Amino acid sequence: MLEHESSWPPKDLYTTGWVTGFFWHPDTRADTAPGILEYEPKHAINLALMDSVTRDERERMHREALGRTPVLHGVTADGTPLTLIDGLGPTTNRIYRDIGTPGATSRVTQETYRFNKALIGAHITTPAADGFSSGRVTFSDLTTWISESPFTEERGHDPLRLTATAQPSPSITCRIPACDATMRIDGALDTAFAAGGPPRWLYTPYIDVTPDRPQPLDWYQQTASDLRMLIAFCTFSTTGITGCSLRHDSAMERVSVLWLTWADPPTAVVRTDQCPVTLPVIRAHVDTFFNDWFVLVEQVRPALELLNAVLYGGLGISTFSFLALTQAIERFHDTLYPATLEPRLDFRQHRRSILKAIPAEIPDRVRTALCSAIGDANRYSLRDRLNALTADLGPLQSILGDHPADGMKAIVAARNDLTHRATAPVPRRQVSGYARRLEILLLAHIYKRLGVNDEAIRRGLAGLTLSLRFLGQP
Repeated sequence: MLEHESSWPPKDLYTTGWVTGFFWHPDTRADTAPGILEYEPKHAINLALMDSVTRDERERMHREALGRTPVLHGVTADGTPLTLIDGLGPTTNRIYRDIGTPGATSRVTQETYRFNKALIGAHITTPAADGFSSGRVTFSDLTTWISESPFTEERGHDPLRLTATAQPSPSITCRIPACDATMRIDGALDTAFAAGGPPRWLYTPYIDVTPDRPQPLDWYQQTASDLRMLIAFCTFSTTGITGCSLRHDSAMERVSVLWLTWADPPTAVVRTDQCPVTLPVIRAHVDTFFNDWFVLVEQVRPALELLNAVLYGGLGISTFSFLALTQAIERFHDTLYPATLEPRLDFRQHRRSILKAIPAEIPDRVRTALCSAIGDANRYSLRDRLNALTADLGPLQSILGDHPADGMKAIVAARNDLTHRATAPVPRRQVSGYARRLEILLLAHIYKRLGVNDEAIRRGLAGLTLSLRFLGQP
């Protein structure tokens, strides 16, 4: 189980770690058991106890049958409080004494649990209901997105010298009415010492989120995930949440949070000049930028998550990705644009007239099919949606290629071939080109919804547009 050296607390949400300590149920503090807690980012937060934390046999059997443990408390060997949340278990191992004789007894020798979240630094009895007053989140590519270094260099030639100074960038505070919260982008300077070498300055930018009233842990986790998705769209990288800490009335210091990531650690290294939308681009309207993002997420979360999975979830360009993007287009258009071509009342009046005109001698199965087709006639088809979204880009639609309308027609035909018709498979190169065109279309609309101007969008998507031309070659 423990094949690596102890690293506790883990330096980020992608690093494993383990620690020893004592653990107990919040309501039975006297029943304490020693154990080992191990954090595995893609699997679980595992707890192996050397004894039971429930001495009462009836209560222990009830908890074992229930199969869930909402909260356990603990303390590490160095005295750090722990709160383990949302657990499965216990799973119990026993040894039996005097088997085969009357009055045989058993004793619990080990209990194991699997938790989804852990708080480091406080004992909180009801973390699902208790509110945290503020949160701080760090991301792997936030420095690149901010695009402003706190370090400056001065070079001299007589005598030859290099002087570096560090000055944190001014913080940015904005109001987010969509979340009833205030957000602050700031950073911290620190030093790191290497063996035998001079100290190094480290700059760690972060985002503080302070809701108007205390919020539970799940609220902060969702907010951090939404911000991670925004930074990923802005940097074209597999951005990861590297850390999260919360403030709670019961703790003097910030409480660090661990939760399962279900993803590989971010590996892509991006440069500022490769980011389509950096902080300097939206600085003039940073308040509306973030607020519009959270409004958009609430409106079309499924479409955004599908796009995020295709771009940064390791799916790559495939038939599955292409079909997922067509679903994202339909959800995006259905939610943000009128879902019908004509007013519903007018369409119903026309539909009644058409249905009455169907000859009586037509077979029932044909009549049923006609009624169904007529009922759906007032909804946009995929081609209608693609054409509407393309036209809405105005002059910016040139980023979709030389002939956008023909490209959208080919996308519809490919979708139909893959889902409705038993035809020859669509060549992979064509599927890749169609998927890339849909990615550009969705990203352009997302940026426009966030107030990014057309020139910045064109410049930011230039790399994807160039690859589209490559994929379009025979």
